[in-house]
Amino acid sequence: MDHEEFEIALDELNEFEEEKNSQWIPENIFQRECIRYVAKPPRTNDDPKDPLCYCGNRKSSHDESYIRDEIRTTKWNWSDTKITQTTAYGEVEFVGAIGSSATLKRKKQ
Repeated sequence: MDHEEFEIALDELNEFEEEKNSQWIPENIFQRECIRYVAKPPRTNDDPKDPLCYCGNRKSSHDESYIRDEIRTTKWNWSDTKITQTTAYGEVEFVGAIGSSATLKRKKQ
């Protein structure tokens, strides 16, 4: 195998590994999505047009079907989330693991 053939084989291997990782990530890594917007009491520097939810995200980042104007007698909690496929991709380093890291890519929404 000459140098050019080696480079082609290496490129093909890298493409295979990238495809394998791109399938593994959405099948095994998940995130939580807030399914009940509950307004958090505003702080001094908060934008009154786009208040925070107890989940930590702004009202504008919630799906409209999860925003209700009803008065709640209970507070927001983790049961107000659902598990979805991740959209968070990037370089991840597993602290405490020897030589363990993974490359993830962000999905476009």
